[in-house]
Amino acid sequence: TDTADEPAHSSAEQAYAALTAELQTSGFDVVAPLRAGWYNDYIRELGLSTDSTAYLQASGERHASGEEAPFALAPLPDFGRSGDALAILVGNSRAMWPA
Repeated sequence: TDTADEPAHSSAEQAYAALTAELQTSGFDVVAPLRAGWYNDYIRELGLSTDSTAYLQASGERHASGEEAPFALAPLPDFGRSGDALAILVGNSRAMWPA
């Protein structure tokens, strides 16, 4: 619960800091907040997918998954916040992998 001395964003910042610290102890050293709407706008504008399937259409073959449109990226939910929902990018650099 928020008090008069502690605004709501303070709780969110604390939660983000705790999540970041926990992820970093597990080797995930890339953690960045972003608006879900930024990501959604990007994939919609570019028609972005993680894998090009143009060669399948040209050859008439089907992807091994059997899907008509494999690897299409889905928009992130915004929970009624008009794209302003928080999304968190989590990843790792080579620091996670032993040399």
